[in-house]
Amino acid sequence: MTPVTERLEAGGCRVSIALPPAYGASEKRYPLVVSNDGDYLEERLEKLWPKLWRDGGGQFVLAAVTPRNRGDDYTPWSAPGLAENEPPFGGRGADYLAFLTDALLPLLRGRYRLHPDGDYTGLMGYSLGGLHALYALYRTRAFGCVASLSGSLWYDGFVSFMEEHRPLRQEAKIYLSLGQSEKKVRQPRMARGAECTARAAWLLKEQTGTEPVIRWHPGGHFSGIPERFLAALRWFSDGWKTVDGWEADGEDLR
Repeated sequence: MTPVTERLEAGGCRVSIALPPAYGASEKRYPLVVSNDGDYLEERLEKLWPKLWRDGGGQFVLAAVTPRNRGDDYTPWSAPGLAENEPPFGGRGADYLAFLTDALLPLLRGRYRLHPDGDYTGLMGYSLGGLHALYALYRTRAFGCVASLSGSLWYDGFVSFMEEHRPLRQEAKIYLSLGQSEKKVRQPRMARGAECTARAAWLLKEQTGTEPVIRWHPGGHFSGIPERFLAALRWFSDGWKTVDGWEADGEDLR
């Protein structure tokens, strides 16, 4: 079975859909993971998706969304680029989030057998995509599980934003990951990533009463990225296996 079973165009974004192996042989409804960074993830699903199956995971629909412009779509407000010769960040994260919640989610729920409850709807992303996933937690109740992989939480003003707001879905499950060497990067703003992630984890525990899962990986920001995606996808799988009302090989939720 090819992991990517369909490609859609929505809101100017390409969306690659991967279905669990038993999708066509059952009538039950499945959880959904929406992933930012779809251009990166789509190219690697052929190897990653079967690894989830072998572990008994991957019992959800995955929608990998390729951004129109990641420096604009994934940033919550405008900020200077990381170097003088790089474009500034556009800060259109709220517009992109509205596309996900108001256009993409209804489209996917009308097209696939998906669980309607936000507890069974996840959002994930890497780097700026991970920043946006965490930002979404403070702007919508649409996602009950959020994973920020090496999230760019160093982004100008983001920790202050977290200090001044609270997640709208207090019961949301949260996963943070970071490379152990990311603080050694030469770019001074990015070097604050580990410090900001630690602060974000503390804030999330204070704000929700539940400590987020934190996973440290070997290497720097650009090391072992497929393994970091795989670990997060397994986290989604494992979490939904234990949630009342849905079983990977059981109950039909039609």
